[in-house]
Amino acid sequence: MVLNEKSNNENFVLSGYELVHFCELDKYATQSYCAVHGVDESKNLGDITKVDENNLKPFNMICGGSPCFPAGTIVVTSTGRKPIEEIEVGDLVLTHKGRYQKVLKSGQTGCKRVYSVTADGMSVYATWNHKFLVERPRGIDWIAFSDLRLGDWLWVYDDFSFLNKQITAMRCGSEEAVPVYDLTVEKDHSFIANGFVVHNCQDFSIAGRQEGVKWVCKDCGEEYNPLTVHHSKRDCCPKCGSKNIDKTRSSLLVEWLRIIKANKPVWGIYENVKNIVGKRFKDAFDMFIEELHEYGYNTYWKVLNSKDYGIPQNRERLYLIIILKEFDNGKFEFPEPFDNGIRLKDMLEDEVDEKYYVTSDKATALISQLVYEGKIPE
Repeated sequence: MVLNEKSNNENFVLSGYELVHFCELDKYATQSYCAVHGVDESKNLGDITKVDENNLKPFNMICGGSPCFPAGTIVVTSTGRKPIEEIEVGDLVLTHKGRYQKVLKSGQTGCKRVYSVTADGMSVYATWNHKFLVERPRGIDWIAFSDLRLGDWLWVYDDFSFLNKQITAMRCGSEEAVPVYDLTVEKDHSFIANGFVVHNCQDFSIAGRQEGVKWVCKDCGEEYNPLTVHHSKRDCCPKCGSKNIDKTRSSLLVEWLRIIKANKPVWGIYENVKNIVGKRFKDAFDMFIEELHEYGYNTYWKVLNSKDYGIPQNRERLYLIIILKEFDNGKFEFPEPFDNGIRLKDMLEDEVDEKYYVTSDKATALISQLVYEGKIPE
């Protein structure tokens, strides 16, 4: 979440605004925010669930949404790339053997703490015990995140071939548990996640999905989804009326609404995965919109694809604009798609060190070695 208000401070690249506060748990994302907006880390309020909405500096614009990474761990399938939460039983996913195998099981496995690993700009979040395909001097093996080391060479897939990339960063990705998902894949027991070759039956973070949202009454044990309860009664147990509620597994939607209700910014932007307006979550999204209407806002939303707005990436996201009714002239429209001619090839380096590539012969030899040693099935 980012809160903004107007300012005449000329030190900012984008004139006419000042960053008032933001909420971020990841220390590297915090550093990024500070660098982009020219502020220090004192602006970071940390965990949004612990923010006092009635004790914030004045602001007139708010941004929010699910964390930009992971917003959905991307899996390579026979029909293209899909977020892991959209993978269904029967889908075919690419495995470490370079072939497509059937998904036998998919879905959420609960809420767990996740960690991130970065290799030359590629990143993925996973649980502590998740296994990656790693090449070390002694050979190739499936190694859990907990046993990875900076400098290890991970197997990755770049849309055309398998190659190696070296780990450049590892860190905690969440201070608290978040909803996580896994797949079970037939025969090869592996798939490609955000480009990394990983073993199946493990957990990946897919922040933003509402299926894991749950508040629990500490007095009677009643569990309920706060999005399904009117905001005037949300803090009370629907069963016994107690306000002694455990909100550990909260929702960014609920927290965003809480901040807006108390401060009434003039306008705001919210973004999330397009699946939030899909069949499974549309009812919750409609309640979210209706609550914004009760707060006095007009709302405008649309699913946009970054490839239609000058970015060579096929990435669909839901964008929501809110404007207080007394300030809205009713003329807002989302921009029309355009093509600026930029393609992925324009973004790629002309020369890449050979150490990042695994030739077909080498890949075949390495796979044969693993099969021979019994580390992967035939």
